[in-house]
Formats: sequence, C-alpha cells, structure tokens
Amino acid sequence: MARSGRRGTLNRDRILAETLAMVDEVGVEGLSMRGLGARLGVEAMSLYNHVPNKAALLDGLVELLVLQVDVASRPDEAWPDTLRRIALEYRRLASAHARVFVLLATRPLSTAASVAHVAPLYEALGDSGYSIPERMLMLNTFFTFLNGYLLAEVGTVPGHADVPEPRNESALVSEMGAIPVESLLLGPNFGRAVEILIAGLQTVPRG
Repeated sequence: MARSGRRGTLNRDRILAETLAMVDEVGVEGLSMRGLGARLGVEAMSLYNHVPNKAALLDGLVELLVLQVDVASRPDEAWPDTLRRIALEYRRLASAHARVFVLLATRPLSTAASVAHVAPLYEALGDSGYSIPERMLMLNTFFTFLNGYLLAEVGTVPGHADVPEPRNESALVSEMGAIPVESLLLGPNFGRAVEILIAGLQTVPRG
C-alpha cells in the first residue's frame, strides 16, 4: 500500500530508500515515478530534481544494495576467506530483498559510489599478485556465479504475479524417487558450490 504524504527533506538518499521499500513490496515492474512520488508525498516531477530519469533511479538502487555488502578485506584475511564472507553477505542481501535482487544481478555498476565500493576487493587481489586481466576474470566469474545461483534461489517470474512459479526440479526428481530431494535443494548446497568455485579460482596463475 502506498504511504503518501510523508514529510521530510526530499533528497537522493531519501528517494532511494523509499524506492527500495517500494520495490520490496511491488517488484521492479510495479515501480513508477508517479507511484514513488505519491509515497513521498510529492509530485513525480519533483523527483527529477534529484534523479534525472528512471534509469538513474535504478542505478541508484543498485548502488544502495552494493553498499550493504562489505567487500573490504580484513587485516590478515586471505582473499579466499574474503570471497567466502562476501558470498554469505550477498546471499543474505538477496534473501532480504528478493524482488530487488534481479537489478543487482543484471544491471552493471554505473555510479561512482558503487564502483569505488568494490575497488578494495579488486586491489586485494592485486596485492596477492594477480594481474589486471586475472583480477577481472576472477571477479567476473565469482559474481556471475553468485548472481545466477541466487536468482535461481530467490527470483520470481518477472511481470507475471498471476503466473505460478515453475516447479522446482528437485520436487520432480523427488516424485520420481531417483535422487533424495535434499541433495538437490539450492540452500544446503550453497556453501559447497562456493567452495568449488573458490578452489577453481585458486588455480588462476599469478602474474
């Protein structure tokens, strides 16, 4: 339900916070500048003084999510441990904002704040001796895996709230009695999948 007439200074941070709340409720397909303005108690045109267009609004929403993931390595933390921690934080974020996660998984980072936020992870791999192409390969592989896995875990059919979700493959196999269902569920296998991925990344040559 829209929460119109909210008071307070209108700025980018407030707009993005309300956008996140709105998309959590109605999904990306339900987001409109007019509806967002109504929730904030302003005319839609007032929003354009702070975000130039809807694309910038979506980019800002991705930024808001990215900033919730602590990607900086800890003192004396090896990069594989950093990736393990990030994977868990990323999964919690996907679970908390399932309807918004599709944006994070499919929209490239485009704001200065979001790019700067992930830079320490890129630099940490450099400190471990990996070249620029190797770092790009490792991070692209890591986040592509996380995005695909977590979209399968929390994603919904976009734009069709009236259409039932596809039947899970594990349920079909369980009915056939071929494989125990618990061996196919995404959740229990997440940690194992991350470990397999990290083991593979550790084979990337340095230099």
